[in-house]
Amino acid sequence: MTDAKDYSRGANAKMAGLEYDPDRSIDWRMGWLEERPESNQGPNIPDDWVKQTMAYRQQVLREPDGVTVGLTLTDEQAEALAQMCKRIALSDCRQLSANDDEAYQMQAGLNELQKALAEAGYSPR
Repeated sequence: MTDAKDYSRGANAKMAGLEYDPDRSIDWRMGWLEERPESNQGPNIPDDWVKQTMAYRQQVLREPDGVTVGLTLTDEQAEALAQMCKRIALSDCRQLSANDDEAYQMQAGLNELQKALAEAGYSPR
């Protein structure tokens, strides 16, 4: 179970200029690392922070039950949808969502859609 408030505290700490604290909770650390990731430099920041944040997202967004959606697309629609999935970033999801939890759910759904399109042969590079 994640602590959305602690995640937000970590993000807010980074925006306030506080340093990364490896002794804080995983939620706090991920909030700190995912806020303005281009500035993730410093002595306490783990070298594999990208890998850690991706593992965190997979763990947080994993749900036991799923919904199966079947649809039929033209080749052009499938290619365009695959391109969109590739181009939409977490920052885009954040702008379109009510909160960070919803943004992560959006991104997780897009990742699943991208995998399904890739399995069908639509995986743009």
